[in-house]
Amino acid sequence: MDKSTLYKNADINRGTFYLHYQDKYDLLEKSENEVIQEVKEFIKKANPNEIVSANLKEQPLPFIITLFEYIQENARFMQVMLGPKGNPGFHLKIKEVMKTNMLEKLELIDNKTPPLVPLEHLMSYVTSAHLGVIQHWLEQGMKQSP
Repeated sequence: MDKSTLYKNADINRGTFYLHYQDKYDLLEKSENEVIQEVKEFIKKANPNEIVSANLKEQPLPFIITLFEYIQENARFMQVMLGPKGNPGFHLKIKEVMKTNMLEKLELIDNKTPPLVPLEHLMSYVTSAHLGVIQHWLEQGMKQSP
């Protein structure tokens, strides 16, 4: 996409764009960081004890529903960024946010039994699984409700 098309699609002129962003890469980075910050906020709201004791057969966790609603509201951006031709760096940022926040939640749970596998392997598995579900849901056109 050439620059004139970018400005036309954004319904702004070149001067307005450069007041806010250095270039299209700066726009992309700031957009990614905004999404990462929002995801952090959703995950922070999760109650660690609720996660452990949840009966997910009856109802998903509220923060998960909120997260998927956010993903749906920003579907076009998320489909591009998390799709097969998306930015691998963004995938890693999302996984790191999930991992960091899950580790913080685990520390809050009074659990004296160590995991059967090293924690780093468990976190890698869980974050990859969560991201995989999000990607699959986006690829399938978000047919299921958040």
